[in-house]
Amino acid sequence: MDISRQVFQNAYLGYRVFNNHWGNGYGKEAVGLAIHIAFKTLKLHRVEAGIDPGNKRSQVLARALKMRRERCFSRYMSPKFFKQIILSHAFLD
Repeated sequence: MDISRQVFQNAYLGYRVFNNHWGNGYGKEAVGLAIHIAFKTLKLHRVEAGIDPGNKRSQVLARALKMRRERCFSRYMSPKFFKQIILSHAFLD
């Protein structure tokens, strides 16, 4: 989790579950706990996750945790310079 403590305190959340553990609820449990800690312990105002539009499981996970889709944007990633589409999902306390 990358945390920014400015006037508006937020975090960018990243997560990965290896495919041999898919479908067991580990992602939902881990990300749900991270969101809980972000708001209750760290007192953040916002948690955001950037999700590849092809990653349907991650989109389902975000929706299951009541994150909402806010925007879709493109960016060029270096050093490979490939274009990546990001779906921004956010949870506001």
